[in-house]
Amino acid sequence: MQVVKEYVQRWYESGLAPDEYLCHGMKEGNLVEIEEAETGVRRTVLTFCTNDVLGLVQNKAVQQAAIDAILQYGTSNSSTSVLSGRIDLHRELEAEISAFKHLPHTQLFLNAWMAILLPCLR
Repeated sequence: MQVVKEYVQRWYESGLAPDEYLCHGMKEGNLVEIEEAETGVRRTVLTFCTNDVLGLVQNKAVQQAAIDAILQYGTSNSSTSVLSGRIDLHRELEAEISAFKHLPHTQLFLNAWMAILLPCLR
């Protein structure tokens, strides 16, 4: 526990605590532009808490595909597909992943954390 306390203390001393800066969005991969709330100074920093592990956030084709999907399906089905049902995109993605990996079936999860927890729940 002492290690966690020391880490949090160093984090706040760095001036990068979330309540002390404004995030101006992802740049590429694990880079994010932040602005110090008190000074207004902006800088680009490396983040380890992004969902953009493949660096596709700024990819124009990915952005357009997201826009097209929102126009067709809305912004959310308001729940995980396990509870609220799958749409055709879920099935298509599972089939493509299964074919690519030569697997009989693929199961999508809301996020990686849920996938990691599955073996623990058995």
